[in-house]
Amino acid sequence: VTEIEHTVFLGVWGNKGPTIVYRIEGGLSQPLLGLKLGSVLPLLSSALGRNFLAHLPEARTQSLIDSETDGKVSGVITGLHRNYNIKDIEQIRSEVLKYKISRCRDALLPNFTSLSAPIFDMSNEMIAGLTVMGMSNVLNDDLQGSIAQLIIEKANQISYQAGWPGFINAETEDKQTP
Repeated sequence: VTEIEHTVFLGVWGNKGPTIVYRIEGGLSQPLLGLKLGSVLPLLSSALGRNFLAHLPEARTQSLIDSETDGKVSGVITGLHRNYNIKDIEQIRSEVLKYKISRCRDALLPNFTSLSAPIFDMSNEMIAGLTVMGMSNVLNDDLQGSIAQLIIEKANQISYQAGWPGFINAETEDKQTP
């Protein structure tokens, strides 16, 4: 995904929530010193977190939802402290499922935006997220734009390699069989 030229990272669901496990810097990247390997991101104010929110069973995410809406997050990068309500949470889930990618602007870090596409395994469970992050005025974060489509395509390819039966070829929109 180096053709994007922004910071790209891979995150998984860790014991405290969305966790960065791999990171690549692109030519247009700004230093993101607070987002290093092992960083735990918030569920509601990060693109990676929003992906897990939309794709994991509510039973797995509810404790983080509760702690983030009560403002009692420990061990997690908390972002810019926006208050979320049930309607906001449902809107986030709905948008992620509709566009098959999540976006988060100016929530985790000021003047930064990010897009995250889910990676699924053979049981159709989200196991990771592929995320691109950059300055809001530089990274095109249109949910149907070229960068979003590239991230979705790359995440689908990784999912296919993990045995995901729902692989969709972005060019033809045809379902492929593994």
